[in-house]
Amino acid sequence: MSEKICRWKFCILLAAFLLITAFSLTVQAIQVHAEGEGKVQVAVGGSVITSGGSKYPGITFDKETCTLTFDNVNFVSPRYADGDSMFPLISARKVSEAGDNLTIRLIGENTLSYENPTGDVRYSQAAVLFRGFSSVTFTGGGTLNIKCGGSNDAGIEFFRATGYLYDDNLNIDGCTINIDASNCSGLAQEDLKGRYAGINDVGNLVLKNGASLNISAKGNNEITDFTGIYNRGASASPLQYINILDSTLTIKETPINANMSKGVCIYNGYLYAGNSVVDINLTESVNGYAVRFQELTSGENLSELRVYYSDISLQTAMNNYSRVIEGGTLAEEGSSIYCAGESMDALQEMELSEVIKPGIKYCNYAALKIVPDGSGEDITTGDINQDGQINLVDLMKCLNHVGRKELLEGEALKAADINGDGSVNLVDLMRLLNYVGRKTPTL
Repeated sequence: MSEKICRWKFCILLAAFLLITAFSLTVQAIQVHAEGEGKVQVAVGGSVITSGGSKYPGITFDKETCTLTFDNVNFVSPRYADGDSMFPLISARKVSEAGDNLTIRLIGENTLSYENPTGDVRYSQAAVLFRGFSSVTFTGGGTLNIKCGGSNDAGIEFFRATGYLYDDNLNIDGCTINIDASNCSGLAQEDLKGRYAGINDVGNLVLKNGASLNISAKGNNEITDFTGIYNRGASASPLQYINILDSTLTIKETPINANMSKGVCIYNGYLYAGNSVVDINLTESVNGYAVRFQELTSGENLSELRVYYSDISLQTAMNNYSRVIEGGTLAEEGSSIYCAGESMDALQEMELSEVIKPGIKYCNYAALKIVPDGSGEDITTGDINQDGQINLVDLMKCLNHVGRKELLEGEALKAADINGDGSVNLVDLMRLLNYVGRKTPTL
């Protein structure tokens, strides 16, 4: 009898132990799951993937590191609309402070697009939507193609709501993002119909380590108000910035019927290019502004601004007065800056130290190109006409410039600067004369 009782006691204790162990493991699993889920929520085509929902080939999310990975993804969203609204291709939302920073790793070639989007959705949505983050960083060295469709009003958007202010910074580190708005109609709401931004409501934007950002809307005939990059305007203090560092920014091939096109629209901040190429061309638009600034610190919304440049700051002009936007310079020293307006046939080179006086020439810059020093074709010092030889023809051109008979400009001026001090004068002329006259073997 006592042996049976012992066996029963042992069985009861063993069962209790197993139940306690199972409960403990279950609670632990729930806690780990909740901790991971409590950082960031990610949805693909309207389906949440961070809670064990739908899976898509090549798309994974690491809950612990808050890293979303695209590995050679070709995702075509089958779920376009839910009632009157539409789903983003990708949406990510911060759930707790632990998920303040989101990383998106790009491996290989990745494409996100819509399948047969319709145009009858009343409320628009961005193709890729972020909400509540201090920063979102694209990395990994791959490429992401975002193909907007239907009533998409942005390629990438940072959600804003009354009473909620986030940093909304975007970093593109060593990878490529292509945003294509060729086949979308922009905002659907009647009062703002046709408005579109490639990147909307971003805080600070940084391109670095060979990154490339390309925004276009080639052949689009529905978007009426186009912006390449729209810098967030709410409580922008301190100054916000768009920094392009050792990278490339291209905004070209804009909508053919747009009444207004803006390459970069910045509130209370500045654009800076360091050893980078910036190529913005909106000359086909009715009203095109390569870079447009609006200043909020005084409470004014300066809606009709044009840009001109000085050696220490970006300056803007409205009507008969100018305003200095404090902050950085347009480009690092040594870069070449080219601008063109509606009345210009081609880009005209500007100097960083040159302040363009008020007049029609500076009022209509629809194109801006910044090229870092040495990134273009090699210029042979002394070969002023760039014919591959240094001879009497080059000497006469230098003489005419020094004598102020016919001034050199552009690449010819750089080639005539023999000693590389930034100016062409008698010193350069004598060095060229001695070389052409065979008095010295080198320049």
